[in-house]
Amino acid sequence: MSTILFVCNRYHPYVGGIETFLTEFGARLIGEGFHVKVLTRRCPEGLPSFEEYRGIQIWRVGTCAGEDTKSATEGQLMELVREVNDSLETLRADVIHVVGIRKPLPLFALMLSRLWRVPLIVTPGGGDLPDAENPLAIQVWSSGRDLVEPVLREAECVTAFSRYSAGVLKSVTTGMRRMRVVYAGIDTSFFRDAPPFPSDDPYILSLRRLDDPSKGVDLLVEAFNLITARYPRLRLWIAGTGREETRLRRLVEAHGLAPFVRFLGNVTLAKAASLLKSAELTVVPSRSEAGGLVNIEAQAAGCPVVASRVGGIPEYVREGVSALLFESGNYHDLAGTMTRILDDGALRDCLVENGYEFARAFDWEHLDAQYLYEYALAQSASNSATPFRPWSETALRLWTALGGR
Repeated sequence: MSTILFVCNRYHPYVGGIETFLTEFGARLIGEGFHVKVLTRRCPEGLPSFEEYRGIQIWRVGTCAGEDTKSATEGQLMELVREVNDSLETLRADVIHVVGIRKPLPLFALMLSRLWRVPLIVTPGGGDLPDAENPLAIQVWSSGRDLVEPVLREAECVTAFSRYSAGVLKSVTTGMRRMRVVYAGIDTSFFRDAPPFPSDDPYILSLRRLDDPSKGVDLLVEAFNLITARYPRLRLWIAGTGREETRLRRLVEAHGLAPFVRFLGNVTLAKAASLLKSAELTVVPSRSEAGGLVNIEAQAAGCPVVASRVGGIPEYVREGVSALLFESGNYHDLAGTMTRILDDGALRDCLVENGYEFARAFDWEHLDAQYLYEYALAQSASNSATPFRPWSETALRLWTALGGR
């Protein structure tokens, strides 16, 4: 086992939890002598078909056209086959790991694993699984279920980022060969040693993709509106971009908060670490969340965390010890929880100290061995003669076009 091919819906320069996971894990693997490759979509359009980023080789196919909740036509899928075929030999790997199961690339990962006779590992992302509090995730799952479920069943191993996600997976998909919870990791020293971000005023930080309402940033704006008169120098900084940004800006204007709220756009991982280092606290106000890697990043950076008590978040903090949790959706509770930290320096110092200690368990020093164990186990357990079993006429035609027999 010397080459790992990650397959994901989006990657660099797109910024998010899965992308950070792949970059940091990939860098760790490269440092241990592995070759790391990524097969992803060309998002946004205009990106090159191939580039290297931090030693990771990136191949891009297709575009974002059709997006996640719409069905790709067979013609579009055939065009993806042609693009993958053009890079077939250079993509070759010993293990294929799908991270995030938004269609259509998981199907291509399964076909490549059977074509090359190598094991397939699959790890769903948080927004890929149905959740009553996340309508977009329900749409994503419903529109891709006929393609994704066979991939989950055929994979040598399915890993989940939290016990919560594992429970959701088991409730919606039967017949998976092996399932294990393996948490997302970070390089804790990267965040611990980040330089402070210069700021004249104290600020609360939101470090979230602004893709959908499930991230709950509107709740943070509402809560900030309740406390801003009490802390006239306090600012709210919102990092990230997405289709929710326009709605959030309107909410800020409606409350007269424009002088106190700053939208930072997308930030690099290094800037994110520095922003966390200097923030009074960071808020993860999700209505739906598989785990939330930002919780660990913040604790490693010495930034107190206030997060909603939902999904897998309680697995990524130690409630009352390394972070404070509030009732999901209740911005009055959120405002009161933020106030507790802002008013109590001793509590803040305690959360920071305990957060450092808690985050250490999520360092790649501990977690990469768990993923490598799953890779090795999948290799030893997989039958090299396992065939690709098409479940539809379209899947059969795609398999044949890829060179399968």
